Amino acid sequence: MKAIRHSLFAVMAGLLPLTAEAASPGYGEPATPIDLGGAPAASPAALPYQAAPPVSQPAPAGLPTPLLPPPAPVTATGLPPAATPPTETKPVVPPPSAEQQVPTAPQKPAKAVPAIDRAAAPVAPAAPKPALHPPPVKHISDAPVKLTPKEETGVAVAKKWIDAPSMPAPGEDGTIVLTYGATLPAVVCAPLHVCDVWLEPGEEVTDLHAGDGVRWKIDKSVSGSGKNKIIHLIIKPTDAGLDTNIAVATDRRSYSIKLVSTQEQWMPAVRFSYPDDVANQWHSFQKEVATTKTAAVLPGGQNMATLDFHYRMEGDNPSWKPTRVYADGLKTYIEFPQSVQAGDLPALVATDPDDNPQLVNYRTQGNKYVVDKVLEHAALILGVGSSEQRVAIQHTNMEDRQ
Repeated sequence: MKAIRHSLFAVMAGLLPLTAEAASPGYGEPATPIDLGGAPAASPAALPYQAAPPVSQPAPAGLPTPLLPPPAPVTATGLPPAATPPTETKPVVPPPSAEQQVPTAPQKPAKAVPAIDRAAAPVAPAAPKPALHPPPVKHISDAPVKLTPKEETGVAVAKKWIDAPSMPAPGEDGTIVLTYGATLPAVVCAPLHVCDVWLEPGEEVTDLHAGDGVRWKIDKSVSGSGKNKIIHLIIKPTDAGLDTNIAVATDRRSYSIKLVSTQEQWMPAVRFSYPDDVANQWHSFQKEVATTKTAAVLPGGQNMATLDFHYRMEGDNPSWKPTRVYADGLKTYIEFPQSVQAGDLPALVATDPDDNPQLVNYRTQGNKYVVDKVLEHAALILGVGSSEQRVAIQHTNMEDRQ
């Protein structure tokens, strides 16, 4: 009866199922642990408690042997251990039969993959090195600009002047000579080098502007002094691949110069030739020659180079005193000041070496006397007595001139 009470207590606590499979094959033998979906239960021999002694009384005659489980284990606290909750079991689905299987398409054999020849395989390019500087910022807009016909014509005229085939020429002292005004002059420079642009001697710079004043360094230098003073424009780029221009204003003209920088090519010294100045100088020379020629030719068409001016005047100094006396080898010319009136002119007499008067033929031509012979001695007389005014004229020979 005590064993029956223990079994009922275990069944009521949910620790043992009341099934024949859970019973022990023999009364009093330990039962096989039941799998409740978790880990296998430990055998009673492994538990830290002692099972209750089996009942040794035999069953009454005529009754079947009861299938009772052994007594439930008792923990140290005197209570049975908590039961593990049962887990949900999933039904086992049998595999489909041959008739129920769905036919599948036959699979093609996989293609063989050729082996990779690492020696012949192309080498992937090396990854670009990261830039040390940020990418350049675009300062010029890409927006299209529509020009009017007038503006397009102006650009075409400027392009024609820029593309004019005027080439540089070698000059003195290794300079490169550019023709001023013929085309847009270009100066090629390089980093770590200096380009020297010479201006005309005596020319002074009044203003200078650069299209790129940050990456181009432009200074002014002076050589010589006075009329030989020369202004030099010292140009230095900070990098290669630059393209800009400068505008230079001077007291004589204005310059527009294109600047280009390369890695190594450069022009050390540059100066200009001035065709307009050459033309002006030639015109001035011709004018000077004409002036000299005009001064050398007298109003009568006589060339002063062929005239003899070796005459000397002595005596009084009246207002009508001749300005010059000269001979052309046939005639003698006595020239009076322009302010003298014809009625105030003196009389002309020729004299011998002893100062004796002689008659001579002469006539008036403008403000001068034209004598029909070469005079050696003569006198100009105006008035008589104490009011007489007299100027003696004498031709000087080589001995007298020395």
